[in-house]
Amino acid sequence: MGLTALLGYLNIDPDYLKKLRAGSVKNVKATNGRLTFERKAQEQDDEEWQD
Repeated sequence: MGLTALLGYLNIDPDYLKKLRAGSVKNVKATNGRLTFERKAQEQDDEEWQD
C-alpha cells in the first residue's frame, strides 16, 4: 500500500518502471542473484561519468 501511494504521488511513467524492472531482472540473471551494494554503487558512478 505504501509503494502504491508513493508511486501515485510521484506520478512515475509506467514505461520507465518497466525499463527499471527489466534492468533489475537482467542484473539478477547475470549475477545469479549475487549483486552487492558496492558493485551497484560502482556501476552508478561509472554511468554518471558517461552521461
